[in-house]
Amino acid sequence: AQMLVERSPMKLLNKLLRKIEQFRIDETRNVVHCIQAFYLDKNQDPDIHKMYAQAREQIAMMGITQIKTKRNVVTIQLNKPGLLIGRHGENIDALQAYLAKKTKYQKIEIIEERVLTYLLPYQYEDEDYDLD
Repeated sequence: AQMLVERSPMKLLNKLLRKIEQFRIDETRNVVHCIQAFYLDKNQDPDIHKMYAQAREQIAMMGITQIKTKRNVVTIQLNKPGLLIGRHGENIDALQAYLAKKTKYQKIEIIEERVLTYLLPYQYEDEDYDLD
């Protein structure tokens, strides 16, 4: 006799959500590897240790804090977007073309991390000023 196992809809939904989340993590990881490969290709040097050091330094200087993927867009949140963009947008255009060739992502969005510090009001520390 065969036993039919009934699965609750919630268990199936949770399993599906875990698979989707793992897919998103894998996609983001793939984009991160492509960005690393882009900077390695950009820093061609006969000394492989020097090439890796230059790529690592360039990526670290940008201060990337987060990379998200959604549909065909990669969103990069970083402290120094000018380093990612490059002169006249040459670097970002080359990276975007590289990602389009290697992945399904056609567009890069940039969010400057420090913008939030400009939006938050400073605390006023004048003794003569009283809100009461």
